Amino acid sequence: MKKRAEWNIKGFTILEVIITLVAVAVVGAMMFNTLGTSMMKSSDPIFRMQTSLSLQQIIENFVTAYEKYYAGDLPALRDAIAGGVLNPPGNEGAVLDNTFGEYTIVENRFIKFNASHQEETAAPTDPQNLLKVTIKNSNGEILTYIFAG
Repeated sequence: MKKRAEWNIKGFTILEVIITLVAVAVVGAMMFNTLGTSMMKSSDPIFRMQTSLSLQQIIENFVTAYEKYYAGDLPALRDAIAGGVLNPPGNEGAVLDNTFGEYTIVENRFIKFNASHQEETAAPTDPQNLLKVTIKNSNGEILTYIFAG
Protein backbone atom coordinates (compact mmCIF):
# COMPACT_ATOMS: atom_id res chain seq x y z
CA MET A 1 0.00 0.00 0.00
CA LYS A 2 1.26 3.46 -0.95
CA LYS A 3 1.43 6.22 1.49
CA ARG A 4 -0.25 9.49 0.70
CA ALA A 5 3.04 11.39 0.38
CA GLU A 6 4.20 8.99 -2.33
CA TRP A 7 1.28 9.57 -4.69
CA ASN A 8 2.14 11.23 -7.96
CA ILE A 9 -0.29 14.11 -8.23
CA LYS A 10 -1.21 14.92 -11.83
CA GLY A 11 -3.49 17.85 -12.73
CA PHE A 12 -5.22 20.44 -10.60
CA THR A 13 -7.43 19.95 -7.64
CA ILE A 14 -11.01 21.14 -7.84
CA LEU A 15 -10.23 23.96 -5.42
CA GLU A 16 -7.47 25.31 -7.70
CA VAL A 17 -9.81 25.22 -10.71
CA ILE A 18 -12.56 27.09 -8.84
CA ILE A 19 -10.17 29.79 -7.57
CA THR A 20 -8.75 30.26 -11.08
CA LEU A 21 -12.23 30.59 -12.63
CA VAL A 22 -13.31 33.12 -10.00
CA ALA A 23 -10.13 35.18 -10.52
CA VAL A 24 -10.62 35.13 -14.32
CA ALA A 25 -14.27 36.19 -13.90
CA VAL A 26 -13.34 39.10 -11.61
CA VAL A 27 -10.57 40.32 -13.94
CA GLY A 28 -12.87 39.89 -16.96
CA ALA A 29 -15.61 41.95 -15.31
CA MET A 30 -13.13 44.71 -14.51
CA MET A 31 -11.81 44.68 -18.10
CA PHE A 32 -15.33 44.81 -19.54
CA ASN A 33 -16.28 47.79 -17.37
CA THR A 34 -13.07 49.57 -18.28
CA LEU A 35 -12.89 48.80 -21.99
CA GLY A 36 -16.44 47.80 -22.87
CA THR A 37 -17.81 51.17 -23.95
CA SER A 38 -14.66 52.25 -25.73
CA MET A 39 -14.54 49.03 -27.72
CA MET A 40 -18.25 48.91 -28.58
CA LYS A 41 -18.58 52.59 -29.50
CA SER A 42 -15.17 53.06 -31.08
CA SER A 43 -16.73 53.61 -34.52
CA ASP A 44 -18.98 56.51 -33.39
CA PRO A 45 -16.37 59.22 -34.08
CA ILE A 46 -15.99 57.90 -37.62
CA PHE A 47 -19.73 58.18 -38.28
CA ARG A 48 -19.83 61.69 -36.76
CA MET A 49 -16.91 62.70 -38.99
CA GLN A 50 -18.70 61.33 -42.07
CA THR A 51 -21.78 63.38 -41.19
CA SER A 52 -19.65 66.50 -40.66
CA LEU A 53 -17.85 65.99 -43.94
CA SER A 54 -21.14 65.48 -45.77
CA LEU A 55 -22.20 68.94 -44.55
CA GLN A 56 -19.03 70.39 -46.06
CA GLN A 57 -19.74 68.46 -49.27
CA ILE A 58 -23.22 70.00 -49.50
CA ILE A 59 -21.74 73.52 -49.29
CA GLU A 60 -19.23 72.53 -51.98
CA ASN A 61 -22.17 71.36 -54.12
CA PHE A 62 -23.81 74.78 -53.62
CA VAL A 63 -20.61 76.54 -54.68
CA THR A 64 -20.23 74.30 -57.73
CA ALA A 65 -23.84 74.88 -58.76
CA TYR A 66 -23.38 78.63 -58.33
CA GLU A 67 -20.24 78.71 -60.46
CA LYS A 68 -21.56 76.34 -63.12
CA TYR A 69 -25.27 77.14 -63.44
CA TYR A 70 -26.15 80.30 -61.50
CA ALA A 71 -23.14 82.60 -61.98
CA GLY A 72 -24.29 86.06 -60.91
CA ASP A 73 -27.89 84.92 -60.39
CA LEU A 74 -28.25 84.78 -56.60
CA PRO A 75 -32.08 84.63 -56.61
CA ALA A 76 -31.98 81.49 -58.78
CA LEU A 77 -29.34 79.91 -56.52
CA ARG A 78 -31.46 80.75 -53.47
CA ASP A 79 -34.46 79.03 -55.07
CA ALA A 80 -32.36 75.97 -55.96
CA ILE A 81 -31.02 75.68 -52.40
CA ALA A 82 -34.59 76.03 -51.09
CA GLY A 83 -35.66 73.12 -53.29
CA GLY A 84 -37.84 75.38 -55.43
CA VAL A 85 -40.13 76.26 -52.52
CA LEU A 86 -40.53 80.02 -52.14
CA ASN A 87 -42.95 80.16 -49.23
CA PRO A 88 -41.72 80.83 -46.58
CA PRO A 89 -38.95 82.85 -48.23
CA GLY A 90 -35.88 80.69 -48.59
CA ASN A 91 -37.77 77.65 -47.26
CA GLU A 92 -36.05 78.17 -43.89
CA GLY A 93 -36.58 75.35 -41.43
CA ALA A 94 -37.20 72.77 -44.16
CA VAL A 95 -35.42 69.42 -44.19
CA LEU A 96 -34.36 68.64 -47.75
CA ASP A 97 -32.87 65.61 -49.44
CA ASN A 98 -32.04 66.51 -53.02
CA THR A 99 -29.13 66.49 -55.47
CA PHE A 100 -27.12 68.73 -53.14
CA GLY A 101 -27.48 66.26 -50.25
CA GLU A 102 -29.51 65.94 -47.04
CA TYR A 103 -29.67 69.12 -44.98
CA THR A 104 -31.89 71.45 -42.96
CA ILE A 105 -32.07 75.08 -44.05
CA VAL A 106 -31.42 77.39 -41.10
CA GLU A 107 -30.98 80.59 -43.12
CA ASN A 108 -31.33 81.21 -46.85
CA ARG A 109 -31.74 84.96 -47.27
CA PHE A 110 -30.27 88.06 -48.80
CA ILE A 111 -28.28 90.26 -46.47
CA LYS A 112 -26.17 93.40 -46.56
CA PHE A 113 -24.07 95.20 -43.99
CA ASN A 114 -25.03 98.70 -42.89
CA ALA A 115 -22.67 101.58 -42.06
CA SER A 116 -22.12 100.25 -38.53
CA HIS A 117 -21.22 96.78 -39.92
CA GLN A 118 -24.43 95.16 -38.71
CA GLU A 119 -26.16 92.52 -40.79
CA GLU A 120 -29.49 93.54 -42.31
CA THR A 121 -31.99 91.70 -44.47
CA ALA A 122 -31.79 92.95 -48.06
CA ALA A 123 -34.07 92.77 -51.07
CA PRO A 124 -33.03 90.42 -53.91
CA THR A 125 -32.65 93.45 -56.18
CA ASP A 126 -30.40 95.41 -53.80
CA PRO A 127 -27.03 95.98 -55.53
CA GLN A 128 -25.10 95.32 -52.30
CA ASN A 129 -26.84 92.08 -51.43
CA LEU A 130 -25.16 88.87 -50.39
CA LEU A 131 -26.79 85.47 -50.13
CA LYS A 132 -26.29 84.00 -46.66
CA VAL A 133 -26.86 80.25 -46.54
CA THR A 134 -26.75 78.41 -43.22
CA ILE A 135 -27.46 74.69 -43.15
CA LYS A 136 -27.56 72.08 -40.41
CA ASN A 137 -27.09 68.31 -40.46
CA SER A 138 -28.69 65.54 -38.38
CA ASN A 139 -26.04 65.99 -35.64
CA GLY A 140 -27.04 69.65 -35.22
CA GLU A 141 -23.75 70.92 -36.67
CA ILE A 142 -24.14 74.21 -38.54
CA LEU A 143 -22.22 75.59 -41.50
CA THR A 144 -22.63 79.05 -43.06
CA TYR A 145 -21.52 80.31 -46.47
CA ILE A 146 -21.99 83.76 -47.98
CA PHE A 147 -22.31 84.09 -51.75
CA ALA A 148 -21.49 87.42 -53.37
CA GLY A 149 -23.23 88.48 -56.56
